[in-house]
Amino acid sequence: MRPRELPGSARAGAELGRLLPLALLAILGAGAGAVGASWGEALLFLALCPLLLGAAWSWWGARRLRVERDPVTARPRAGAVCRQRFRVENRSGLPLPLVEVGDRCGLPAVAPIRQLRLPRGRRLSWESNLYPSRRGSFQLGPTELWVSDPLRIFRSRLLVPASSSLTVLPPELEIPDPVLAPTARGTAVAGGMAAAPGRPLRRRTDPRPRGGAVLLLLDLTARPRPGAHRADLELELSLAAAVAESAREHGRRLSLAASDRRLGRFVGARGEEQFRGLLGYLSSARADGEVEFSSLVRSELARWRERGRVVLISSDPRPEWLEAVAGASRADNRALAILVGGAGPGSEAGWRLVLDVWQVRRPEDLARLRQAAG
Repeated sequence: MRPRELPGSARAGAELGRLLPLALLAILGAGAGAVGASWGEALLFLALCPLLLGAAWSWWGARRLRVERDPVTARPRAGAVCRQRFRVENRSGLPLPLVEVGDRCGLPAVAPIRQLRLPRGRRLSWESNLYPSRRGSFQLGPTELWVSDPLRIFRSRLLVPASSSLTVLPPELEIPDPVLAPTARGTAVAGGMAAAPGRPLRRRTDPRPRGGAVLLLLDLTARPRPGAHRADLELELSLAAAVAESAREHGRRLSLAASDRRLGRFVGARGEEQFRGLLGYLSSARADGEVEFSSLVRSELARWRERGRVVLISSDPRPEWLEAVAGASRADNRALAILVGGAGPGSEAGWRLVLDVWQVRRPEDLARLRQAAG
């Protein structure tokens, strides 16, 4: 969105700002001649005056600018667009023909540098689009301003520190619903992926009563993994966010345990507050844990007493953690293991008889997975 257009009186004030230095030079030149200065002295005096005047003009104008940027209250998903409003006010008493406003927050923007013309006493506002491409927390700032004098000789810089931050959540994914999926044995194959039948995310036609529990176990252990890279981690976190959203949509109590350095944990709860807190955790989560994921799986399943769905997400194809959850699974309540990226585990593993498995190598695989789930 472009800044509001200046009215006619404001444009006239800006034009006057360009003529004012020339008028002052003429007056100073006449004064130099009146006091009997030589032509050389008068020319030197006239050459220095615009330099001193321009430097003082830009310096004073920059120091008397007031800059505001509204905080972004929404927490956008990575890849989405968010808007932020800027306000700049000229309190210098001088017209400023050129003010350049730059955003140094580090996020891609539709207009990272904007040029303004600010008459004296005028205030302009506009909205800028930000395009966060990755999850995390980002400072909204600093804001950099460059103020030029009317002759465009000098530029003074003003740096306004950041006053707020923006939390970017993992990208939104649509998956077959692992929370309401049937727990009886069954698989559907789509593009080499095995999956339990389920229904699409956010479908509200389930005839069974709302409620129950979901335990989400997330592998954030720091270790070399064959074929694993940052894209696998981002996909793991996006899938975890989708599971959390599914639990919220259907009124399930959601618990989370992760194997990162902080051993992130959310006790079972329902509602928007639990969902927001978990998404905030996922927005800054890192694979930096020292505890093996298989150890976390054993300890969490040993204390799990509720009847509900157990969902595990990992990019490690080694069978230790899969064997741990297979040993704790029941015939009437099969756990769901989501294997992200890399090669799948060995076909001889006995846990395939008691586990539902999704293997997701890239986000595009989810479309085929939904088709196979019907």
